[in-house]
Amino acid sequence: KNSQNIIVDSKTGKNHVVESFKVDKKKIILAPFEPPSYLNKSKIINIYKKYKIPKNEFIFYPAQFWEHKNHINLIKAFNLLQKEMNKVNLVLVGTEKNNLINVKQEIINLNLSKKIFILGYVDEKDMYSFYKKASLTCFVSFCGPTNIPPLEAMYTGCPLICSDVYGMRNQVKNGGIFVNPKSYEDIYKKILILLKNKKLQNQINKNGFKIIQKNKKNNFLKSLD
Repeated sequence: KNSQNIIVDSKTGKNHVVESFKVDKKKIILAPFEPPSYLNKSKIINIYKKYKIPKNEFIFYPAQFWEHKNHINLIKAFNLLQKEMNKVNLVLVGTEKNNLINVKQEIINLNLSKKIFILGYVDEKDMYSFYKKASLTCFVSFCGPTNIPPLEAMYTGCPLICSDVYGMRNQVKNGGIFVNPKSYEDIYKKILILLKNKKLQNQINKNGFKIIQKNKKNNFLKSLD
């Protein structure tokens, strides 16, 4: 109530603030997220050697191991994928949080220990290489309103699968394929579609990069002027 202005990431975020705190809409500044600047400075490294992972194709999910990040449904979807494309791996990066023990147990239960690689915290300068080498980024979080990893994927040209929650559709637009994060079957189907369709991958990448470039014209700092 005592603030001069309130900064939010999206129209959805603005609505959340107004509904929750009954503040004046005129106080709210909309400043959408942007891809982190470190991606501009990063160089390709040999992630296979440094992180000791196979040189197979892999699906990438960068997220801390909170329960709401929905790793379990992604793992279940990946398990279904093994029947169709068993040479593809899954790489998970992010710091340990409240759900890591359950994620590890699910991997054991589904006998996927040789196919799923948990790398923990990855230095930001290496993230660029993971996006560039991944077959796709599968961002299946339950939360929003918007998020940074989808922007990173679009910026680096990594085909994106994204949760259809909160403000994500407005953030990603046609720069990704949307999934119902509550349905591991839907996640599996969309992964399979995207992995098998190079033309669709290329189109998504082009769309995503155009969105990133367009957003630069109305960047975060300009929003605060």
